[in-house]
Amino acid sequence: MEEDDFERSALTKEKKPTGWTNQHVLALTLVVVACVATICTTLTFFLHPDYAGIDGVNPFEPAPTEASVEERINCIPDKDVENAEELCSDRGCVWRPTIVDGAPWCFFPTGHGTYRLVKEEEHTWGTRLTLERETYIASFFNQDIQTLSLDIEFQSQTRLHFKFYDASESRFEVPIPLLPRPAEAARVTDYTITYTTRPFTLEITRKSTGEVLWDTSIGALIFEDQFLSISTRLPSSNLYGFGESEHRSFRHDMNWRTWGLFARDQPPGDAINLYSVHPFYMNVEYDGNTHGVLLFNLNAQDFTVQPTPALTYRTVGGVLDFYMFLGPTPDQVIQQYTELIGRPMLPAYWALGYHLSRYGYDNLTNLQDVVAGMREYDIPHDAQYSDIDYMDHNLDFTLDEENFGGLGEFVESLKPDGTRYIIMLAS
Repeated sequence: MEEDDFERSALTKEKKPTGWTNQHVLALTLVVVACVATICTTLTFFLHPDYAGIDGVNPFEPAPTEASVEERINCIPDKDVENAEELCSDRGCVWRPTIVDGAPWCFFPTGHGTYRLVKEEEHTWGTRLTLERETYIASFFNQDIQTLSLDIEFQSQTRLHFKFYDASESRFEVPIPLLPRPAEAARVTDYTITYTTRPFTLEITRKSTGEVLWDTSIGALIFEDQFLSISTRLPSSNLYGFGESEHRSFRHDMNWRTWGLFARDQPPGDAINLYSVHPFYMNVEYDGNTHGVLLFNLNAQDFTVQPTPALTYRTVGGVLDFYMFLGPTPDQVIQQYTELIGRPMLPAYWALGYHLSRYGYDNLTNLQDVVAGMREYDIPHDAQYSDIDYMDHNLDFTLDEENFGGLGEFVESLKPDGTRYIIMLAS
């Protein structure tokens, strides 16, 4: 065979039909189409907002990372918990023992988003957001509110109102009227609002400096029937307020401290809450600007501060109803705060004087001796109190005639000197 014939023969062999190529091409095409359809169907199912994933884990959520010790938000605020590590896992949190005193061993992973933003509505007074709870996030007490509304009202240049509440059912709110919602949002504000969609987080920034005053990205928003919690970073550790609780200084100790907010008849002690509740704080930013925040909620509460610096609110009911005051000076913050809740009345002049009170004036003679001693040493004495000692068996509107007989005459004897007499009632 000549060389040209060999080359033609080789080319002919390469192009010769096999008899099965067309069928295999068709089969391969069908397989590819089926695979693409399966993948699309699977992704559509998995990426649906309500997909809960396997064992409550959504594989398409960003993998949460472990928070640094200072940024840990406690996932087990419950008291005296048994099997804490198991409970921590059940709540979808991270268990890491630490030698840092006060820091939680169980904490939310970063990026732990309980709610997602599903709807935005613009109103003349501001914005209403609708939030849906993520179904793959573990529950605390299986009482979750599935749909929340968040109203953001731009009430004035220096006052912002934002409230998280159940979108479908009414809940208890403080029955004390404050300033009504303005019909229109303020045209000029000292703050800006930003938020993310999934997970939902809220950020409030001071326009003039860019300082972030409120940032919920540090921890989970929990809204159950009898347990509500929200955390925020603070711009500085200069935190004041939350009276009436006993502190060693006006400035809060930020080293993992938790304080109860519950009014009770409690004698003074060390590091305890006392007679009244004031869920209002003032934060002096590092540049000297100051803002304040009020949580308008009457249910039993507590709050935790930590060195991040950050703050966590917890309450057993109601709604999360916040007012923020932009100051920027401490005096202006208080002016803006009292503009909302009401100015204090101007008291009588004598009410600003020197008052003497204690529990333990066992009888009228004891009380008379105290007043006489004040006179003898010329100590100013504008008002004298009697605690429940004067009562008959500690009953309101009664008088212990045996130990306090003649109390009326004693009160009359105080009047010529301008001394007032005040009795306590035990409610």
